[in-house]
Amino acid sequence: MESLERTIWNNVSQKAQEYVRKGQIQNSYLPRIELLVEPTFDNPIFLQLEIKGEQVHWYHTTWLKTLDSIKLLNPVESLKYVGKEIAPTMVYAKGEIGLEVIAPILARIRGLVVPPKIDKVGAIVLDGVYYTLTIGVESMQTTYKWHYLPDEWLALGKIADMLIALYKELS
Repeated sequence: MESLERTIWNNVSQKAQEYVRKGQIQNSYLPRIELLVEPTFDNPIFLQLEIKGEQVHWYHTTWLKTLDSIKLLNPVESLKYVGKEIAPTMVYAKGEIGLEVIAPILARIRGLVVPPKIDKVGAIVLDGVYYTLTIGVESMQTTYKWHYLPDEWLALGKIADMLIALYKELS
């Protein structure tokens, strides 16, 4: 039988992942760039950029997984939550920046040439991070997902790095 701590953790983790993956943007008619970063041992983040003329509305959703894991995976600490509905510790933020702030990111995106990967990767994954990058407007969106970044996709890694740096600036 699964331990009480593990059951509590699994329930909170599942809720948190749903919240992070949902994000905050509701208007799908504007151009958007979204990056979901789901590390195994750190806080998952979802940065969403919505371009409206010369302004960029940004939203980020973060699950404080490292905080929740300390509370919920400790056998003594987890007893406090027996029989209670536990909400994950989420942080939501939003704001507005000028289009010039993301101009280097847009330039890289406009120059992307990324062939689909249909061959077996055959690599050992060491980083424990899953990335989802979505770019598009309305129903014309392209989504790239990776756990291991093949050489042909290094340009996606650079864009992800730029978006993570922007997330950190906005936090």
